[in-house]
This record gives sequence, structure tokens and C-alpha cells, in this order.
Amino acid sequence: AMEMEPKENQRRSETKKLNALFEKEKKEKLHALAKVNQLKQQALRDQSARAVAATESERVEKSKAKRAMDALTKAREGSEELRTQHGVTKDQLKNEKAKRE
Repeated sequence: AMEMEPKENQRRSETKKLNALFEKEKKEKLHALAKVNQLKQQALRDQSARAVAATESERVEKSKAKRAMDALTKAREGSEELRTQHGVTKDQLKNEKAKRE
């Protein structure tokens, strides 16, 4: 019975070591998983921030394009108006010339 005691103690101590090792590995794995999740979350946040920024810059670009188109339309209308006025003036001059003759 006395011989069994050291072997039993040795087995217990080995079991303790294995359990400690297992716990340590489990903690490391959990830590690694937590890190992976953290990185995934960060990536998603970055991605959505980029998407928001892209949407915002797209909105700004569309707004600039719209303003440019509006300006172009106004310019066209302005030149049409000028052309019309010029035509009217030409006609008036012709009419006045005709009246004088």
C-alpha cells in the first residue's frame, strides 16, 4: 500500500499539470477567438464607415453635377432668350427701315 502512494501522487500531479495546460490552452483559444471577433467587428465598422463616406461623396458629386446641369440649362435658356431678343430687335429694325422707305 505504501508503494501505491507515490504513484498516486505522481498521477495526481500529472493530471493537475494536464488540467492546467488544458485550461491555459482553452484561455488562449478563447482569447484568440475574442481577438478575431474584435478584428471582424472593426473591419465591419471600417467597411460601413467607408460605405457612409462613399455615399456622402457620391451625394456631393451628384449635387455638384446637378448644379452644373442647372447652370448649363440656365445658360442655354439665357442664350435662347438673347437670341429671341436679338431676333425681335432685328425684326424691329427691319420694320422701322421698311416704314421709313
